[in-house]
Amino acid sequence: MDIRDFGGWIKLYRELLDKPIWKLSTKEQKVILITLLLMASHRVNEWEWACQKFEVKPGQFVTSLKSIKKEIGNDISIQNIRTALVRFEKLEFLTNQSTKHGRLISIINWDSYQDIKNMPNIPPNKALTKHQQSTNTYQECKNVKNERKEKKKCAKFNSHFELFWNAFADKRGKKPAYEKAWKKIPDMTEELALKIIEGARRYAKQRKDILVRGGTPKMAQGWLTDRRWEDEDREATGGILRWNEDPDLENKA
Repeated sequence: MDIRDFGGWIKLYRELLDKPIWKLSTKEQKVILITLLLMASHRVNEWEWACQKFEVKPGQFVTSLKSIKKEIGNDISIQNIRTALVRFEKLEFLTNQSTKHGRLISIINWDSYQDIKNMPNIPPNKALTKHQQSTNTYQECKNVKNERKEKKKCAKFNSHFELFWNAFADKRGKKPAYEKAWKKIPDMTEELALKIIEGARRYAKQRKDILVRGGTPKMAQGWLTDRRWEDEDREATGGILRWNEDPDLENKA
């Protein structure tokens, strides 16, 4: 399904800037979000789904991870797209059904913010060849099991923690970091989660300096337990040692 055959436009409301799906998304996820909106059909179309004739409604489209990546470009990986789809599904922005015949994505509440009555006239959809219908089917079938495993894995963690984990440089010990540290943080709010995520990004920038000076950077569990997001930015304090995990190095410096 070539989205350029549809022409037209979509509505993008400014209030999106205030939504968690935008404020807490990575720059890659924001690009994926807009691309999915652009790929969604804004009129009824016919497609083959699960070996049967299927009517694609406005806000829906049948695609593949490879097709989404093709529309976005080379700067975003297949794994970025998988992670984004899982997160968007949790936030009830879309539903995502995958079989060996393709991937059906449905944008939830499409009609509530897309006034299809005022869309320009669209020429009839071109007939789809057998080759077009089968494009990427083999690769999609090959990835189904891995995608299910990824979904099951990601379901264990909430969206705020996933953003923290993406920002944190050391990727060891994800489960204990979530179960033994993140979930133990008292009075967790969206504001606090944003501060933690920003602190993780700052700490990731300092990690190389810590290693160069002979220090041992914290793993995520210890970093969260010690509430290291409350440390000031190194540039603000004018020193490296505040981020260093080895107190003996202060005397050596």
